[in-house]
Amino acid sequence: MSLDPAFDSRTQNLKAMGRLWVWLIVPLTFVAYILTLSPTVGLIDSGELTTGCYLMNILHPTGYPLYTMIGRIVTLVPAATVVNRVALLSALFATCGVGLFLFLGLRLGVAQPVAGASALLLGFSMPAWDVAVDVEVYSLTLALVVLLWLAAESVTRPNSNRGAPLLGLAYLAGIALTN
Repeated sequence: MSLDPAFDSRTQNLKAMGRLWVWLIVPLTFVAYILTLSPTVGLIDSGELTTGCYLMNILHPTGYPLYTMIGRIVTLVPAATVVNRVALLSALFATCGVGLFLFLGLRLGVAQPVAGASALLLGFSMPAWDVAVDVEVYSLTLALVVLLWLAAESVTRPNSNRGAPLLGLAYLAGIALTN
């Protein structure tokens, strides 16, 4: 708390604007992904991943254990078809990746419009869009890698307890490498 009330007011306004960016960009991206979601099994690994999540099979290497377990939980939800549910999970993971990327930009001190535009560019880029609207493990990888960047950024902060973030960083790196 500073002695200057105007400074406190500006700080609160900046925090509110940061929340506004999140509340605009993340739902916009998620709605766009839902509207363009693949209605059936897509190309390449989509059928294998959907079946693997539904039956809890071991998929081709690396096996994608985290995606398979979370996908299994999603397949138990009694709505739509199995492939639609797992594709929606991919859209959710990609949206989380975009939101975390926006948060990372804001945390690094990037100007809010630039951080918002960067998150939108990531979310609507062709590689991110492709993995978000089909059953694909790379949407989870996107979210985990950005989470890894956030953890790495927290380790480099001054006056931070480096033990716990380093352990979390190593754990996240292991999970991200297997998905």
